[in-house]
Amino acid sequence: MLADAAAAGRLARAAVDVVLQAAGHRAQKLRRAWPANLSHREVEVLSSLARGHTNKQIGQALGISARTVQHHVLHIYSKTGVSSRAGAALFAVEHE
Repeated sequence: MLADAAAAGRLARAAVDVVLQAAGHRAQKLRRAWPANLSHREVEVLSSLARGHTNKQIGQALGISARTVQHHVLHIYSKTGVSSRAGAALFAVEHE
């Protein structure tokens, strides 16, 4: 998708907006780029993880299962280059 490519920095945002508007699409708000290309949900999970919450607690707060939280945690580890909750918490503090 063009908007995703622009958000990732592979295409110029202004050029993508012009093309999409010419094709009849409404202008989109710019999405915030998170560190390490984390998704918004991964940032939510990371924030709770850094506060010391368990997967179960995070899942309850976000309305998702603990297993889904674990998948997000594994993606966070992969994207941030860490291998533990402590490392992820440190990454969160360094990038707040």
